[in-house]
Amino acid sequence: VADTGYAAGVVAQAQKYGTVTISNSGAITVSGYDDVYGIEAVSNYGDISITNGTKAITATSDTDDAFGINAESYTGNVAITSNGAITANGYYAYGIRAVTSSSYDAYTYTSTAGDVTVTTGSTSNIKATGYYAYGIHAQTENYVTVNNGGSILATGDDFSVGIRTVSYYTSTITNSGTIDAAGYDAWAIMSFAESTTITNASSGKIFGAIWTAAYNGDDLLTNNGKWYVGDINVTQFGGGDDSIVNSSTGKIYMDDSYI
Repeated sequence: VADTGYAAGVVAQAQKYGTVTISNSGAITVSGYDDVYGIEAVSNYGDISITNGTKAITATSDTDDAFGINAESYTGNVAITSNGAITANGYYAYGIRAVTSSSYDAYTYTSTAGDVTVTTGSTSNIKATGYYAYGIHAQTENYVTVNNGGSILATGDDFSVGIRTVSYYTSTITNSGTIDAAGYDAWAIMSFAESTTITNASSGKIFGAIWTAAYNGDDLLTNNGKWYVGDINVTQFGGGDDSIVNSSTGKIYMDDSYI
């Protein structure tokens, strides 16, 4: 699919409480001058479920934003599972973006949004390149869970982050693959949450600094794999009692690095 303006490969929208379910097993290539989406799913108050197979998704915008997979619901749960290559090139570039938020209208008031869950398999390969680049962005006012089993690389001229989560309560991030970010202001993981739990499995590799923001919550990083902290940014955790646990299989490499 190609267009001179807005372009999308697969689009599914539901009104009110309708649910959206997408299962893709084919390759998708999309380009345009405005916002470009490989897969886009939107529901007002219903749940969204997206499953992407092992084929490649490529979304390229010449002047605006690019999204490999984008899912938005005001109050429903959002779940995305991807096993293929995703390439996003744009001003704002998102490999996977999953967002819910609380809302009010004449029909309903919901103070708490749904949960957001993003899972990538071992064959997943996400590359986001732009002025601002996000490998995975997961956001809700409820609970966020991100499980990465594949490869993530975010490259940004001004800002980049491999995995970014925003949650009013807790964010749980588990990595058994590779998380990397490159550019002027690059972060491997960035989390805004009441508390954040990050687990790097024995097969996991994290390249870059980690930043968490919590007013009083306790953040925990358990490293069973390899973490190359780097020297682009300083790893820092927010308020609360925070812990870094480096297990017997874990290795932390610090080259002009600060934690």
